[in-house]
Amino acid sequence: MLASLPFALLGVLMVGWGWSMLGDASVLSESGRSTTGVVVSRELVRAGMGTTPKIDVSFTAFDGTRHVVRYTGDERVGAHIKVLYDPANPDRSSIETTRSQRGLAVFIIVCGVIFAVGTPCLFAWGAVAEARLRRSSGTSR
Repeated sequence: MLASLPFALLGVLMVGWGWSMLGDASVLSESGRSTTGVVVSRELVRAGMGTTPKIDVSFTAFDGTRHVVRYTGDERVGAHIKVLYDPANPDRSSIETTRSQRGLAVFIIVCGVIFAVGTPCLFAWGAVAEARLRRSSGTSR
């Protein structure tokens, strides 16, 4: 049963991360401003056993301040892309739609709940099944 603890903790972290993403998407959906940004750099970043394309996007907020934010993306340098940002904190921004952000957040929350609740239940079910097998075969450990 203790073996399920890391999975349960991972699940709790995933739920928290997903909830945070959902909150960010809600802020952007409710009060976000849209502008056009320009891709100023692109690089492949080593991630685990593969690479992930990362882009730096520069945009100007409504108050005239310039911001450069890093995203996962494959656009070429110089490309113009839509940026949705929080006017109270322009570094909280996205190049994705809030619908796709919410979808990903809900997916992460559901997976987190499955890890947090399902894994301990699965381990408990396995322990009960093993105990029943031992009783029915007449052996004990």
